[in-house]
Amino acid sequence: MRGLDFNKGNGLLPVIIQEEKSNEVLMLGFMNLQAWLKTKEEKRVWFYSRSKGRLWMKGESSGNVLLVKKIKMDCDRDSLLIQVEVKGPVCHLGVKSCFEELLLSKEEIPSSIKGGRSLVPEKTDSSANPPMKVEIALEHTVQTPAKEEL
Repeated sequence: MRGLDFNKGNGLLPVIIQEEKSNEVLMLGFMNLQAWLKTKEEKRVWFYSRSKGRLWMKGESSGNVLLVKKIKMDCDRDSLLIQVEVKGPVCHLGVKSCFEELLLSKEEIPSSIKGGRSLVPEKTDSSANPPMKVEIALEHTVQTPAKEEL
């Protein structure tokens, strides 16, 4: 197995934290090599704080530690998914997940996307049906003619 690639992110890997039992995504943090090594050794999740400029163990002040159950590497070797057992709220706001605020619900997603159908028009006479670019906004779906490429 090839190792992790810390070079792509200037020495940091994004790390998705997921509860093992429910598969709920709890937070996103960053690890440098030292945080990675401490996480592997201690089986508790360590991060590198970009704002504080130092290592910190999740739960070091609150006691709400993250116990490592499984670690997965992505196909590019530059990010991690860590499945954990949680000991209390994960978010610093005192809630279970840092992803509590809903920005877009499945009810707001256009049915053409939900159904899995292609949004790219079939090949037809281009003068009768100019290519369309689909942009998804939080409020609605907007279709605009695609700009011709030079």
